[in-house]
Amino acid sequence: MAFTPPSYLFKRQQIWYFRQRTPRHLLPHVGRSEFKVSLKTHDINIAKRRSIALASQLQQYFFAL
Repeated sequence: MAFTPPSYLFKRQQIWYFRQRTPRHLLPHVGRSEFKVSLKTHDINIAKRRSIALASQLQQYFFAL
């Protein structure tokens, strides 16, 4: 069985990145259509942990709006 990373993780030049789109109804408040951040790691397990923390923070931000 092949490993498939979560949809918000992607790899670019051997580095993992986090990407999440802004909900459409919040676009006027946020001012950007997506959040993209380098996770600064080659290791998928580290990337998963960091992305979970980022996703949580981003959801709290969206909820606060």
